[in-house]
Amino acid sequence: MYKMINRGFFMLFFLAICLFSNASIPGGEGEETKEKAKKSNTEGKLSSKIFDNSTKISFINYNIWGLPVWLPGIQRKKRYPFIERSLEKRNADIVGLQETFHRFFRRHIAPKINQKYNCLSDYKCNRGFLKTSCQGGLINFSKLPILEENFFAHPNVEGKTQIEKTGGKGLLISKLESKVGPIIIVNLHLYSGDGMISETIRLQEVMKLESILDSMNYNEMPIFMFGDFNMINPDYSYQSKKCLVYPYLMNEMDFTDIQEGEKIVSYDYEASKYLNGKANNKKGVQLDYFIYKLPDNFAVGESQCEVIFKEDENFSDHYGLLTNFELIKKFNKKKKRKN
Repeated sequence: MYKMINRGFFMLFFLAICLFSNASIPGGEGEETKEKAKKSNTEGKLSSKIFDNSTKISFINYNIWGLPVWLPGIQRKKRYPFIERSLEKRNADIVGLQETFHRFFRRHIAPKINQKYNCLSDYKCNRGFLKTSCQGGLINFSKLPILEENFFAHPNVEGKTQIEKTGGKGLLISKLESKVGPIIIVNLHLYSGDGMISETIRLQEVMKLESILDSMNYNEMPIFMFGDFNMINPDYSYQSKKCLVYPYLMNEMDFTDIQEGEKIVSYDYEASKYLNGKANNKKGVQLDYFIYKLPDNFAVGESQCEVIFKEDENFSDHYGLLTNFELIKKFNKKKKRKN
């Protein structure tokens, strides 16, 4: 009995020594496991820090041609379901629509899109005898949380046509919460028309926008602006001398065109299967844009913009723009104190 107890005690003592050796001797199995765990935790924190430092956001900008009055070839009720399905297929984080004047779209199609997005736009509100949109035909849908939203109608300046006044166009500004902090999106529809009078009216509308952004301190946050600008594009050489709005946005307001230097087409009356070349003389022009403005503590990563909703997916008089934007927040490095 005594021998058995001694033998049992000896075995326990031997096991204790082995366990202690593995846990404490450098290079032992226990120490190696600890080192692996430390590396794994460090890697997790690094990847998390990088993830929190940047975010990728996709935008769709689309003028749906939802006029409140009938025109030859407009086929509104026939087109709208295809627009809804095309937007669902693309599944962008943010969708900005223009020309949602037609009540049928706002009553029957917009609520279906809204099921997959956050939306503060009062798209069910009607105004005037045509029962058009109370927010200038603009709707913002966002998968990011919407903190606040405001609609601002364009001023009724001298020279505006009655049609433009009836439409009540303007700009819809939404403040969103992103992974790198608040961002601002501006969905706008500028005055439509050719010639210098129209370009001057658009310039007045943009200058009004500038004062709004300043007054609300939005320039301290990243701003993404998109919509139907209707402006003269300097990339089309024959228009460059008449161009007022584009250089003002780029030079005076410090915006950057994501398609800068590239000649793209977002409206082509000859290519549209609905216009059939009869609407007007705007053959192969750019009316729709995506521009941005970043504070000093932000930078742009891998980003691109492409024209979508063409050919078989062409369900409006405009094409759409799909933008994938990587937004990076820069952190100031702490300076080492001198001893």
